Amino acid sequence: MRETNEVKISMDSVFSPLLRSRIKFYYKSNPIDLGVVSPLKFRHFRFRLEDGSFYKVKCKIRNSRGLREYLVRKAPLDVYYSTACWLNPHALGSRVEKDVLKNLMISCDLVFDIDCGGEIELEDTRQQAIAMNKFLESKGINVRYSAFSGSKGFHVVCDDPWNGEISEENPRKRETEAIARRKRIVQEAKQEGMVFDEKVTVDTRRVIRLPGTINSKTGFVCTVLSKKELESDRK
Repeated sequence: MRETNEVKISMDSVFSPLLRSRIKFYYKSNPIDLGVVSPLKFRHFRFRLEDGSFYKVKCKIRNSRGLREYLVRKAPLDVYYSTACWLNPHALGSRVEKDVLKNLMISCDLVFDIDCGGEIELEDTRQQAIAMNKFLESKGINVRYSAFSGSKGFHVVCDDPWNGEISEENPRKRETEAIARRKRIVQEAKQEGMVFDEKVTVDTRRVIRLPGTINSKTGFVCTVLSKKELESDRK
């Protein structure tokens, strides 16, 4: 795997004015390629701020310039986006009836979060990510991108394999059907020996780290990897 830590922000233990300045400078100087999260305007964006709270972006993000304005102004420690596309992403609420019924899930990426845990090394996790790519390809599922999370693992993100197949118009039932389909592919992957966080895959309201943004745990940047880069043994 190629080096993914060329860009590293020194993350102080205390959120200092210097750290805020470094984060702002990074986002001013490094426009984020949002092509991997298309369609952009239906994605929900969420930031973790310096006090540990989460900030929900209150408008639709339509281009990288719009997102950068928020990133520079808020200087977030971490940046996440929704795996699902929503009719009103800026108004996304919790999974309670009044919130479910006022928003419609358009589609939802199929996402696998493969993380180191216990004594598992990053190299073992990389091999799991490679195996997951091969498993998905064998199922005819399109992998849109694989990424190093910036910390202990990898994300494998696929286009919604069932996009257009779920005709249910009731928002709650629509999500329920989408979850059921994801549970089935989770069981198939487990039977093939794949190791990943199942909760991330089945959750239609999950947010994951946005590629190109800083991981506050390490200061490294979440980085998209081509298939060749993922499979490369070069350290």
